[in-house]
Amino acid sequence: MPVLSCARGHDNRPDLERCLTCGLPLVDYDEEAKALLRRFKGRLGSFRFAVEKILLGVGTAGKGIIHEFSHATAKTPGAVYLTVDAAEEKDTGKGKTPYIPGRNYVFRDYPPGGGLYCHIGRQVALRDEGLTGFLKNAGISQGDEHQNIIVVAATGGGTGSGAGPAVIYKAKDINPWAHTFAVAVTPSNVETDRYHFNAYYGVSSLLHFEDKPNADVIVVLNYDELRRVTGVGPSGEEIKTEGLVIAMLRMLGLDIGHAGATRLARLSQDLGIQAYVPCLGMGRSMEIFGSLPNILESAVLLPMSPVDRANVMVAYLLIRVPNRLSDVLTDRVINELFDSWAKANFPRLKASLCLITRLEEMSDRISVCILLGGDSLDNALGETKKGFQRFWTYLQKAGQLERIGLDNPTLETISRNIDFYNNNLLRWRS
Repeated sequence: MPVLSCARGHDNRPDLERCLTCGLPLVDYDEEAKALLRRFKGRLGSFRFAVEKILLGVGTAGKGIIHEFSHATAKTPGAVYLTVDAAEEKDTGKGKTPYIPGRNYVFRDYPPGGGLYCHIGRQVALRDEGLTGFLKNAGISQGDEHQNIIVVAATGGGTGSGAGPAVIYKAKDINPWAHTFAVAVTPSNVETDRYHFNAYYGVSSLLHFEDKPNADVIVVLNYDELRRVTGVGPSGEEIKTEGLVIAMLRMLGLDIGHAGATRLARLSQDLGIQAYVPCLGMGRSMEIFGSLPNILESAVLLPMSPVDRANVMVAYLLIRVPNRLSDVLTDRVINELFDSWAKANFPRLKASLCLITRLEEMSDRISVCILLGGDSLDNALGETKKGFQRFWTYLQKAGQLERIGLDNPTLETISRNIDFYNNNLLRWRS
């Protein structure tokens, strides 16, 4: 006959409710275990991994931006900040950024001078088995569809342009369900052709890598255009250059959440539009500008890369609205105003999307980030394509392609990736 035990281990008949020896309730441990398993199975579908947002800087500039971002942003549950570079510390102009084990990865086998050329950075990242382990240990988890991965890099150097796309490729290999975003800063027009060569190679690799589509969304910022834009911070201070990138990362990386990131990534995938030009309007006062359409117009007057409004097919609005304006700017009003403004400004518009964040603030300052997609990447890249072609010709004539691990077929593929993307956009606009 089976027996039941009390908490003190006394055996009793199964028809009793309390122990005959000590009077404590009897426990059927088999039934308790079965009940716990049933409850666990019922809730398993709602479990999520702790890390939902991974912001990762690659190369010297990307590393510096992420360090500044981590200091400027309140600690966010479920978010981690990572960096990948060729050295333990780099001077970012504001002192050296510290090496933090578990959050900063240093390539194990980076050749001297390797940071000068994109293809070397790419090959080092692909060969480095420790990089995959670093990404897994940092929280990128197989099968977690709630994860958003944002990689930030300046594309003029070899690490940002070569290793940046490889990091996204490896992250997607670990978790194919993750949504991946890239923020690519292209060089100033006054930079040498080598920088533009790297940048063109890097953006092409963000589009397509190892015969697979790579980043879901690519935000392209030109350094010259970035320097022309200014914004206003929460305390009325002027923000510019790196501060604007940090403000945009806050909106793209933290504000929109999983649902917003999913809508943005899936709509981009469905339309076949990966590359976007951002237009920022930070800290715009409603009292001064008078209306949301005026704020939107002020943002698109200074796009962060060249863009032809006539070719724009997709417009996404990321907007931060203080609670003080909630009665005037409801979600419905914002969506209607943005939709009508976008249709009036972009004649080929096929889709628009608003992602709204409400702030516990009493100011009247609104911040907007408008992502414009559908125009030719050649337009957004400006001088970069010309620099790529000139430096390719120089490397051929100087017999230097093999020295940096490149050949003509590889560079033809790099060029073809962007041509193929542009031709698809042209057919879609027609």
